[in-house]
Amino acid sequence: PSDQDLKTVASNHSPYFYADESSFKVGTKALSLLAVDYLNAH
Repeated sequence: PSDQDLKTVASNHSPYFYADESSFKVGTKALSLLAVDYLNAH
């Protein structure tokens, strides 16, 4: 969450890690378009 101190939150390999699912849609779209651009260029 945005109100958490980044120095004290659990790392992504911890069972206490929190993933903000509201960003998944934007991240998935961005990485998908990057892959398509790469494949079209090569």
